[in-house]
Amino acid sequence: MSQFSCKKFDVKQHEKVFKITTDATLLGALCVQYHSDKPLQNILEIGSGTGIISLMLAQRFPEASILALDNNPHAAELSKYNFNQSNFSDRLDAKCMDFLKYENHGLKFDLIISNPPYFVNDTPAESDMARTARHQGLLSYSNMIEKSMQLLHETGIFSMICPYRYEDMIDQSIQNAYPTHKIYFAHQKGAPIRNMMTEIYKESSNKASTKENFYLKDSDGQYTDSYRQCLKDFLTIF
Repeated sequence: MSQFSCKKFDVKQHEKVFKITTDATLLGALCVQYHSDKPLQNILEIGSGTGIISLMLAQRFPEASILALDNNPHAAELSKYNFNQSNFSDRLDAKCMDFLKYENHGLKFDLIISNPPYFVNDTPAESDMARTARHQGLLSYSNMIEKSMQLLHETGIFSMICPYRYEDMIDQSIQNAYPTHKIYFAHQKGAPIRNMMTEIYKESSNKASTKENFYLKDSDGQYTDSYRQCLKDFLTIF
């Protein structure tokens, strides 16, 4: 197994689990940045992979208990291993489970978060790992959003990152029922938008939908201040 080292925890990676991506670290660092009026106590991650997002959230929110689900048994086992090796192990749990079959038994979440593999309208890859994680029949965006809204507190937030080309599909799933905050990610200013983070606020009263752009590098090819600032507490390169 290879290792991805962060400032306050290490993450083992396995060949049967999707590797850590820039998307995952951006989501872990930027989610709910505008929602600091109350502490987050219960967080659910859909599709934990290595567990890095849950570990980042455990570092950011010291009062939070975090449950990470993944229907890939290798991913669930790897997440649990990484959780147990961290200083946050008492607040982290990983289970191998289909999110749509998850029963919360009355528990409501302040935040539900996901960096889902990009499966919509993509050709399923040949590996068992990719077929398990990517095929649309397992978990569509609309099903994921609908189920998440049922599991959230009245003031809860659903946060996810996905390719920009799926924006219309996400919007159709929301159907203007809830306000959103979107962050559009591009390599540099003027470059095509590649990915987007969407946050859906269950409490819809008196909140307008908002958007912003986020660039990873400046015109000189150096990391932007925004990118450095959001990841300085996690990545060892900063």
